[in-house]
Amino acid sequence: MLQIVLEAAVRSGLAGLAIWLALRAARVSSPRVEMMVWSLLLIGALAMPVTMHLIRLPISIPAPQTATSWTSMTLAGPSPLDYAATDDVDTRSFIKTAVKAASLPIDWWRMADRVYEAVAFGQLLRLLVGFGRAQYLRVTARPYDRMDPRFRSVRTSQRVTMPMTVGRTILLPANCRSWSPVQLAAVLAHEGNHIRNRDFFTLLLANVHRAIFWFNPLAWWLKHRLAELAETISDEAAIRAIGDRTTYAEILLTVASRASKPGLGVAMARTSNVSRRIDFILRETPMEPNFTLRRKAAVAVFVLPLLGLAAGANAQSPAPETPTQAAATGPQPSPSPATLAAQFKPKTDSTELDPTLKDHPEAFVGTFQFDPELYPNQVISLTYWMGQLYGQLTGEPMTTVLLRPDGDFVYHNRHLAPRNAEIVDGKVVAFDISWRRGSTRLVRVDNNEAKRMNALYTQRVQDQLTPKAIVPLAEQTLEQFVGYYKLPPDQVFTFTREGTHFFSKKLDTQRVEIFPYTDRDFFYTTSPTQVTFEAERDGHFNMAVLHWDGWANHAARITEDEARQLEDAYKARLADQRRPRTVAAVDPKAMDAFVASYQLRPQVNLDFSREDTRYYIKVNGTGKTEVYPFSDHAFFYTTAAAQISFERDASGRVTKLVLHENGWETTAERISVGE
Repeated sequence: MLQIVLEAAVRSGLAGLAIWLALRAARVSSPRVEMMVWSLLLIGALAMPVTMHLIRLPISIPAPQTATSWTSMTLAGPSPLDYAATDDVDTRSFIKTAVKAASLPIDWWRMADRVYEAVAFGQLLRLLVGFGRAQYLRVTARPYDRMDPRFRSVRTSQRVTMPMTVGRTILLPANCRSWSPVQLAAVLAHEGNHIRNRDFFTLLLANVHRAIFWFNPLAWWLKHRLAELAETISDEAAIRAIGDRTTYAEILLTVASRASKPGLGVAMARTSNVSRRIDFILRETPMEPNFTLRRKAAVAVFVLPLLGLAAGANAQSPAPETPTQAAATGPQPSPSPATLAAQFKPKTDSTELDPTLKDHPEAFVGTFQFDPELYPNQVISLTYWMGQLYGQLTGEPMTTVLLRPDGDFVYHNRHLAPRNAEIVDGKVVAFDISWRRGSTRLVRVDNNEAKRMNALYTQRVQDQLTPKAIVPLAEQTLEQFVGYYKLPPDQVFTFTREGTHFFSKKLDTQRVEIFPYTDRDFFYTTSPTQVTFEAERDGHFNMAVLHWDGWANHAARITEDEARQLEDAYKARLADQRRPRTVAAVDPKAMDAFVASYQLRPQVNLDFSREDTRYYIKVNGTGKTEVYPFSDHAFFYTTAAAQISFERDASGRVTKLVLHENGWETTAERISVGE
């Protein structure tokens, strides 16, 4: 959120500065022209967070080295591929106490987001209270004169001390009936002009803008300037009504001397600017009597292109292209599977990161694609700004990347361990990382690919949330899809038919009916999830594509025997996890090798600790649960049919924690050393 409003504030500020310089250069002194100019800027600034996504011009403005614009934010949340080994449901009972992200590394952007949101919420709440008070004053005020049509929008109240406008109603203090006819005429002309110009609503929008962009000086100045111009224009209307500037100045001074804080409303005489207004009134420099439609159109033609330019200018520096990309002059044919395999195949893990890169993280700035065979339509964009590296994975918000002295990158508490970097012209064009189920290679692509994949992810989310209408299918059509499908590594989906009713069942869940909305697409009513059956050239449907959380995951058809083997293995694991365990005698000091933090999911960490001869697991550092040893490397829960075990590498160092629960085994990688 903060990144978006920051960029919108910068763009609005640049537009405001350009407009201010143009007004000064043109020696514009008309309050009416200024009022329209700054009102248009206000609307443009409020709409900027949206319009800067919709308008894209082939113009670049200087920006730090970035891989993607701050505005390339997409829906947050871990990728469903993180749940391929054990579906989210499998560990939900275990991680239900996880309510906040792990503390290492500190996500400064997220903290700043929380501060921004707290202040903005406070400002908006204050504005809402003020608006409610103003409406209360309007509703409880008494009509001035129901019979005279001149006073139908005029009401009096004991609670106001100066004339003011709330919406399309004029509120006068209770002593207004003792005013002279000249004073009453001046006040009504002044406040009536506020109503005609809709100043209450303009200033309400200015207050909303100030609440949202509270950190931006432009928001505070704009609200102050619009209020000042509104009063100046209404003062001129009052002067024309009574025909005497000196008399009106005296009336204004009298009203201000009896005024108190008006709250939310367009008040006639705020004491903070009365002296400047009286000085302007006594100069005897009348405004133009009419602000014609032609002049309004000229102002709009002047302001709107500047706002469009500010919204549409490209605020990011393109990442350097690889030599292959630079040579490309047109659409390129899709690489063959063999070419892709060679391009994305990880190198040997023995080659560490080039030592020169450890001190130059900016060499990694750019957009890198994951192996499309393993992680289709997935990229990570790396940005280096003010000494800090940032990363943004498709479908997740931008976050900090911790740079360790040994050259390791820590993203969402996951050690990436970059290695085998390939460098061209001082830029990394490919490198290996540790990712989810093993090692994968990242290959640099241009920023347009990141935009395309982020747009594809967003479009998939929207498509999955769109309501579907049932399209009845014949039994013969449904029969083509009946069978078993394997989602890697071990999840099995079984699709069955009863007449014209079609059902889906996961290995560890109950059967549910799903409904066709095309001749091969089905939707679930239990969640915004769909499944598409894909046919091979021979016409047989051997692939089920599962659509959820913005992703499309492929499950290949398997035989009934293969499905039974996977189901038997699942049941055996489940039975083993449910059998009773007995506490074993272990050496407490030997257990210290396991004391560390382990990442189970993005932003979900398990902390194993020892206190004397007792052992505990914490989820994200909140609420510890005692576990009990039943071997020299495994522990069991008494609160659930679950266990944890630890795995070591070839050198004997503990590298992984394995959670055994609900028939599944989920690996959590070690992300910190123990005591």
